[in-house]
Amino acid sequence: MLEFVGGHLSGQVYLFSAESGLLFTADSVINLESLTPERSSYNSLADFLVTSVNVDSELAKRERKALFDLIAATDAALRPQGKRCMVCGGHGAVSVYEDGKLGDVRGSGALRGGGDG
Repeated sequence: MLEFVGGHLSGQVYLFSAESGLLFTADSVINLESLTPERSSYNSLADFLVTSVNVDSELAKRERKALFDLIAATDAALRPQGKRCMVCGGHGAVSVYEDGKLGDVRGSGALRGGGDG
């Protein structure tokens, strides 16, 4: 269990297993490209209605950067074993880190240890 400083939500924790390559990030990391148009439109309401979904947006940016650094490092450590770091965010598809962003795990080969998923 990882506890960050609360940029998105005070007291938020993340569940992480380096060995399994699983990271549960809640809403701190979301694969926006995997959202349906309807869900994407719905998500934009929060910014419109409350101006921010974070308790501290600058802190949330630093937390996201730290999470992406952790994702990248974990993924690099697991790849020689034929595994990937799978990111389970609060919205969107279970994802993997590809070319500096999150991609859908189903097309990554992460499932079944390197197959097409």
